[in-house]
Amino acid sequence: MLYRFMTNIATPRFNINLRIRDFDRYTSVGLDQYENLAIVDPSDPGLPGLTCYLLKQGLDADCFAVEAGLSVGNNGQRQPDPQKIPDFWTTDPLPVVTQAFKDLIEEIDPGIHQFFEFNLFVHEKDEQIDHTKFYTFICGRLLDIVPDTELPDAKSYSVQSLGFPEAPKIKTIQERPDIQKYIADLPIWSFRTDGRDVYFVSASLLRKARARGLKGFTDFNSRSRGNVGHVKYSS
Repeated sequence: MLYRFMTNIATPRFNINLRIRDFDRYTSVGLDQYENLAIVDPSDPGLPGLTCYLLKQGLDADCFAVEAGLSVGNNGQRQPDPQKIPDFWTTDPLPVVTQAFKDLIEEIDPGIHQFFEFNLFVHEKDEQIDHTKFYTFICGRLLDIVPDTELPDAKSYSVQSLGFPEAPKIKTIQERPDIQKYIADLPIWSFRTDGRDVYFVSASLLRKARARGLKGFTDFNSRSRGNVGHVKYSS
């Protein structure tokens, strides 16, 4: 089974946004450039239609904000509760993670991903949120999958809706046991393009995150509106 990970923030429980506070320092990172810095993984299995890339080059810290404000989202009625912030939060354009998530990733997938610390404030009150450290997360494992256009539509089960161009790649994975076997051991990865707000995690990472009590790892369904979608394989 494929575990699709995307923070569902448009809910009454968690409807908050980030606002960059330090525009004078913030130069932004060209996301196309970030993806193109990745090199082919030396351990790439050489499967047809699949290429795995690793981002080995360190990114410039000045490309990332050092301060951000937490504010109520479009549907929010109350001040955001900092304690509800997930440990992995797919904000635009790159995820925000906590110290707990960083510790987990560096334990089970060391030397692959990059983290850039920043200070988070309650925007309206100008109070720093300091119950944990916050980081911009750069996923260092990126996959290119060439969709098989002859396959039927992607079958999703208890998962957020799949759109183009993600759906054709998902349906290719669903029909390819060789790709399924390879990605089963990848703790966390993303598509190299066309999916910066969607990540995929292994069953092992999911179990460890839940065992440690990390927030934001509940299953997606029509009632809970969680963040982890399950996509079943055809075989």
